[in-house]
Amino acid sequence: MAVTSERNFYDEVATLLPSAKLIFLNYGYADAAVEPCDWIAPADECHNVHLSLVKHVLSGVELAGKTVLEVGSGRGGNCYYLSRYTRAKKVLGIDLSEGNVRFCRAAHRLPKVTFLRGDAECLPFRSETFDVVVNLESSHCYPHFDQFLEEVHRVLRPQGIFCYADLWFLEFLELDWEQRKRALDAAPFAVLSEEDISEPVFRALTSEAGLAETIHSMANEANRDFVEQLVDRLNLVRITLALGRFSYWLWRMQKLSAAH
Repeated sequence: MAVTSERNFYDEVATLLPSAKLIFLNYGYADAAVEPCDWIAPADECHNVHLSLVKHVLSGVELAGKTVLEVGSGRGGNCYYLSRYTRAKKVLGIDLSEGNVRFCRAAHRLPKVTFLRGDAECLPFRSETFDVVVNLESSHCYPHFDQFLEEVHRVLRPQGIFCYADLWFLEFLELDWEQRKRALDAAPFAVLSEEDISEPVFRALTSEAGLAETIHSMANEANRDFVEQLVDRLNLVRITLALGRFSYWLWRMQKLSAAH
């Protein structure tokens, strides 16, 4: 599957799945070893695995009073978490899909959050604007991954934090995974932590609160074929992840100066 078709796919999701109940597209995180999710508000329990993923990705990162950018904000769920469950001062979500941006502006009433349309490879912000940049499950749509990394470095303030998680080595995406890994290793960031979270992501995909179940419940006459294709795709991801044919990695990194 080409990168351009991946981008078109997200536009289709925005058009055919307009329900405000679907604010998360991340695969989720379900770690049997951690305590119950009693930190989640009762009204948000239906999103527990998705909230748990973004919380885990950002764990250990100081957010109080910080300005945060999410690149690839999708349906706005991760920004929702940042607004409702952290003390971040300001949150911006940027996405290439006009449909996603329209959806977020209509579905979310989050005083600290602004949703904008923009390209991850050419971020429309001044240099050294953000304390934290977050990117979950969208970098596989970026044809020039090295440019994305350069842009993240540019917009981060000195010592800023980059939290990054995505699928890696997924065979049905036509990407040069080895080249992308070299670009990540060469980027001017100090790696604070690197973690394979394939197992808890797999658990989330197979749970009753998982993304496939949520999307399947939204089928109607207008979108039934698309929903079936999407659920089949998620099942393929779940099966290939279980077989170890790709993995899901998380990095937390700190900006180094240009001299590095």
